[in-house]
Amino acid sequence: TFIWEKGIRAKKYIKNSGGKLNKTGGKSYVVLPNGKSKKIGFLKNPVVLPNSVIITDFKDNETLGTGISKFLTEFTNTFSLISTTLTTVLLVTKL
Repeated sequence: TFIWEKGIRAKKYIKNSGGKLNKTGGKSYVVLPNGKSKKIGFLKNPVVLPNSVIITDFKDNETLGTGISKFLTEFTNTFSLISTTLTTVLLVTKL
């Protein structure tokens, strides 16, 4: 919670509150008093009006690594299936 000052933009409020964490900080938004929301991004730094709320999403540690672990699991399963199939074909041809 900060006291509103005229002309201060959203990124400055985020910076003054300690900033976002690199890996776990998600997207940020400003919810204006009339209910509209505006994104805060690389080139987007909206003006904050009185009674506005700044929201920053948070990513859990579980959701950060699910893509890589899922890929490795599928790759391992596929590789084991291929190796089993090749071993079976090799054994059948040697009979």
